[in-house]
Amino acid sequence: MKQNTIYAFIILSFVHLSLPTLNGQDAFTGLKDKYYDGILTEEEYSQNLKSLYLTLLDGNYLAEPGERAIKCLFGIRAEAVGYMSQLEKSALTAVEHRPVTQAFYLTPEGHFKIHYDTTGVHAVQVERLLGESVPDWIYRTGRAYERGWYLLIDSLGYNTPPVDPVDGDEVDVYIQELSGDFVYGQTFPDPTNTSYIVMDDNFAESIYFSQDLDGMRVTAVHEFFHVIQLGYALPSGSNQWYYELASTWFEDVAYDEVNDYVQYIESYYSRANSSLYRTNGFQAAIWGKFLEENYSAPIMRNVWEQMAENSAQIALDNALKSTNSEVDGMKAAFGKFALWNWFTGSRSRAGVFFEEASLYPEFTAATDTTLSDVAIIAPLIGLNQIAFRIHRFEPTRSSAMKAHLTPLGESNVWGSTMTGSPPQIISLPPGISTLVASVNTGTGLIIAAANGSVKSSEVASEKYSLEVTVTGLPPSNIIAQYPNPFNTDTKIDFDLGAATQSMVFTVFDILGRRVYREPLGDLAEGENSVRFTPDVQLSTGLYLYRIAGTGVEINGKFTLVR
Repeated sequence: MKQNTIYAFIILSFVHLSLPTLNGQDAFTGLKDKYYDGILTEEEYSQNLKSLYLTLLDGNYLAEPGERAIKCLFGIRAEAVGYMSQLEKSALTAVEHRPVTQAFYLTPEGHFKIHYDTTGVHAVQVERLLGESVPDWIYRTGRAYERGWYLLIDSLGYNTPPVDPVDGDEVDVYIQELSGDFVYGQTFPDPTNTSYIVMDDNFAESIYFSQDLDGMRVTAVHEFFHVIQLGYALPSGSNQWYYELASTWFEDVAYDEVNDYVQYIESYYSRANSSLYRTNGFQAAIWGKFLEENYSAPIMRNVWEQMAENSAQIALDNALKSTNSEVDGMKAAFGKFALWNWFTGSRSRAGVFFEEASLYPEFTAATDTTLSDVAIIAPLIGLNQIAFRIHRFEPTRSSAMKAHLTPLGESNVWGSTMTGSPPQIISLPPGISTLVASVNTGTGLIIAAANGSVKSSEVASEKYSLEVTVTGLPPSNIIAQYPNPFNTDTKIDFDLGAATQSMVFTVFDILGRRVYREPLGDLAEGENSVRFTPDVQLSTGLYLYRIAGTGVEINGKFTLVR
């Protein structure tokens, strides 16, 4: 299928590139980063990108030890083709011809034709334990595709895909051995928006995060969603990330028990302070989970209905603004999303935030600060559009706290949020001091600085500073006193809301006359104690006492029995 003179021509046009530098789990994303950061010129980026795609397509990708297969080449191809000359596109079209197979299976509903081999390199398992007329693997593959059709078209209301006129009107799926290509599957579009799908024959190799039937099922619905997407808009370089994001999100809608998308979350967390559209799309599928769980699944379809005329980020903003709950669009939604990502792993809360949060890795705060009064985070390296950073502030004592975010540039991009205890989303508008009534030690005040800008072109990073203030501590109070009444001595345990200087313990009789005074000195915040042994001259009766120091006064009483 792949080795021919035309393909060799394309490869030779890129032989000056150092292909080993393209290795790594996120090779495509790494190239994008180098381009956006100015390390690669646009010409260098385009050449490297085309070379990466062709290397993967040809099965010559040099994987790192333990590296997982790439889910899909649809997005990489879309951007690479955008940089190709007409000659290169013509050569690529000749290479990307449909495989020739030995047999096919038409699903009973008539929507899909599954092409397969029973012998040779691309042969599928031929068992027919299900009693069908075709191998079990092919029958189950057909069921997975029809499940995707039912959910996307019959249930969620997406448009039917463009009719594929090749070999009938059905969507054509070709089963091939793809582990050598280091990929689960791929959808190949043509200029008329029709397409065909190629996917692995068994998903048995260790390079697949989800193997066997699980791998097949999520790949089937992933690739079919690409087919439907092509009916809304052809992918461009600036939007390819959203095509992969949406297809990876839909895998979990169709097969909630598989959770293949979870493998990408840690990679996204490591780059959350970079634009959402600078990911490879798979990484950011968790954004689709947020939209589904916070606003419902149909909002994803609303985005696609606007994709023909808008960038993905503008389409997202418009779709969110069309709901009754999010008049501020992407800015507000992204701020909520940022905070959701803190409550994962051991921090997950049942019934709150992500439904499957306990499966996710834990986000690492950019700064983690302990404070007793005021903490200031000076301006950091800025945040690009649709990016976030999380800060944690732990008070030395549980308290109320106040936060203030100061933008150093554009103020209207910030959708920042925060939470104390118990977790709830509190808006943190730029330039306005916002109070959090309860912040516990251990949990701390969590602030998600979120840039929700959806401007259509790359802009300079937006910088900000944070000031967090402890505004109130719990009152100092008596914890316990024992014994009371007492004869020889009594112990008083008390709690200080803050470290206090020049503490003094004083005892008075019922007439207010001082009968005892003891300097306690400087005491630390938290639990302290004092033991009182009265003078033998004190008689039976009720006595009052005071524990006082700078800004603190605690009063109590006890009974002496002689």
